[in-house]
Amino acid sequence: MNGPEELMNEPRAMAAIAEGYAHVRILPTGEVAALRRMMFTVGLFVGIDEISYRTRFCYKTAAEAIVAIHSWDGKGNPPGYW
Repeated sequence: MNGPEELMNEPRAMAAIAEGYAHVRILPTGEVAALRRMMFTVGLFVGIDEISYRTRFCYKTAAEAIVAIHSWDGKGNPPGYW
């Protein structure tokens, strides 16, 4: 889990927070991941930087997405049904 001070020192994480992402976290792989509400799903966005993101996984509920982002090590695909 990343503390606030670790996120504050990471420009990509700060950009994600400024863009309205929630549950921002730096994965063990070094990529920034976060959640964002979509129209019908909650997206787990991976590889967020100041401009874009690498990929996203959409979950039916916020609860599923929250469990996934906080339990995933960043390798392979995140857990759950996306």
